[in-house]
Amino acid sequence: MKDRAAADRACKDPNPIIDGRKANVNLAYLGAKPRGNIQLAGLFLL
Repeated sequence: MKDRAAADRACKDPNPIIDGRKANVNLAYLGAKPRGNIQLAGLFLL
């Protein structure tokens, strides 16, 4: 976000309706979830 006020506004509604569709914008502030190496390990078994 450009400034704190913009970030505060974005966090007010984590699921706004944009062009008639529900958007999930709350994912960025939650952070990435750690993933296991299971997905990557499967690529090398081929």
